[in-house]
Amino acid sequence: MPEFESEEDRAAQAEVAGIMERVYDCDVVTMGRLSEVDFMLFCETGLLAVAEMKGRKNASTRYPTVYMSVRKWDALDRWSRAMCCQPLFVARFTDGVMVARVDDTTRWRVTHFTNRKIIRCKSDQEPVFEVPIADMRLLHRF
Repeated sequence: MPEFESEEDRAAQAEVAGIMERVYDCDVVTMGRLSEVDFMLFCETGLLAVAEMKGRKNASTRYPTVYMSVRKWDALDRWSRAMCCQPLFVARFTDGVMVARVDDTTRWRVTHFTNRKIIRCKSDQEPVFEVPIADMRLLHRF
């Protein structure tokens, strides 16, 4: 099976889980490597949210938007509706961690993205939302 994440990625994910635990005063469960969502947040009253994390190697001020896969948005939407909880998109930038609720996409633009200069097959490209950084809330500043 191909390896899509590094030790550095896993460490960043653990760091973000710890930040969310402190900010939301909850327990964060990191889902399995092949799960459609990255985290489930549990508080005293039950399931608070499901979340997807994106790691960026730039500051939050570098670009006006951050990409979120439409496929990942769909998973968050389905999970949150099925379990009556909040859907969260969490982005870890070099200068902090930001979050957006994904149940209101009215200001998000859909585009198509590829991370390859040579597209070998259709799975090398996918539709994405451009999430405005201005619509995100700061959880933690580094």
